[in-house]
Amino acid sequence: MTKNDPRDVYRLWYEFLLLSDRNKWMPFVRKDFGNIKVGGFDEWWESHYMLFEELDPFTIDVISNVDEFLWYIAPLSEKEQKNISEFNSRKNSDRAVSSEEYEADILVVAVNRLASRTDLIDAFTELLKSEGIGKPRGRAPYEKYNATYSLFRQPDVVYLKTVLDVYKLKSMTNLTNVEIEEKLKLNTRDGRWFSENEKNPKVKQYKHNQQNTVVNRYLEVAQSIIENVSLGEFPAYEEITYGENGNARNSFIPKKSDNEVH
Repeated sequence: MTKNDPRDVYRLWYEFLLLSDRNKWMPFVRKDFGNIKVGGFDEWWESHYMLFEELDPFTIDVISNVDEFLWYIAPLSEKEQKNISEFNSRKNSDRAVSSEEYEADILVVAVNRLASRTDLIDAFTELLKSEGIGKPRGRAPYEKYNATYSLFRQPDVVYLKTVLDVYKLKSMTNLTNVEIEEKLKLNTRDGRWFSENEKNPKVKQYKHNQQNTVVNRYLEVAQSIIENVSLGEFPAYEEITYGENGNARNSFIPKKSDNEVH
């Protein structure tokens, strides 16, 4: 992969998904990724990159007449604005946005233009806090607003690439854990002391135990990522949990029903 290529993490997403069991894919994952194949990322990306793009939301909009006000408070089904139409067209029935969900993103307020700027700033600050509006400061840039698929956490591309390499060597070759560790040089504590005492059977066994441990740790992470990417979540190293709304961290990933494959 090219260094600093912003597509690197999505290429890894694609590669991990190739290793997963397609029978365990969520319906929308199957719909969006069903045509992926080994070595086909660049071609697939050209026609699917929009799945990871952020939809540009407005921050503040000036309402200049009654019709515009009525439009904002109307049910979503009555709205025909182009950006909303495009927004919904990129969501299939498995993750369609309801009127209630979209309307919760809009709050109509009245502003006294004669009030001082300081008072208005204070009032808006209190309003944002009381209504729980806005992303907190320091929010990670990878978490995109209304992207069809948003990354689960800040990605470490180098680490993820190593995880993938370990998994592939283990599953596609006859190499032992020790051989995999030596090939990829995963154990950073393998230094001078080991070299000077490598003929000591106990030291050698201790080193092999370390090598087995570090490789098994990578394999556990790889397995978790593979299981979670089938749910549309990447990179997630632990079991996905769901909020009160039944959704995982990615707001358009619905909770699995009892009749779906776990």
